[in-house]
Amino acid sequence: MAYIRVKEENVTVLIVKKYLVTKLELTNVSEIDISCMGQPLLHSQTLKYVRDVIWRPRLAESLNAVASRNTASLNHLMPLHYGKHCLC
Repeated sequence: MAYIRVKEENVTVLIVKKYLVTKLELTNVSEIDISCMGQPLLHSQTLKYVRDVIWRPRLAESLNAVASRNTASLNHLMPLHYGKHCLC
């Protein structure tokens, strides 16, 4: 699995998109959609906001469900999913 390590939590989703545009040799940030836990992310959202408001609450729910089933722990990397923007 490929990942991006980000040290600055105030980086915006737009900066991540610009990085991906360069790495994927695309032409524009509008070609990429990024989501976390199934929720589309906005350009202006910081990774700190995504972590604290979107990812952590849902991770806590998942961990509670796992603990109640008494199974292995989950991966604690914050997954951001990206894909080409669909003009459907």
